[in-house]
Amino acid sequence: MISYRDIRKVRWDALIMFLAIYNGFYIPFDFAFKPEISQKLGFQMLTILIDIIFIVDLILGFFTSYIDNKGKECFDSN
Repeated sequence: MISYRDIRKVRWDALIMFLAIYNGFYIPFDFAFKPEISQKLGFQMLTILIDIIFIVDLILGFFTSYIDNKGKECFDSN
């Protein structure tokens, strides 16, 4: 189990928040205006990489500790 307070987990969460904000601006912009740069292979690969990072984050969430009702960090996977 990974502690939710681990510095690597905190940095990972910061990356995920940055990518979520990026997607929040990019997806509507791309949908509305279809810029030519978004059609290039490198840009499409970046979009796929971001999606893969989100999938990894989803899986990582199952292996992260949490705070229980008593306010203690719980490492139990059940």
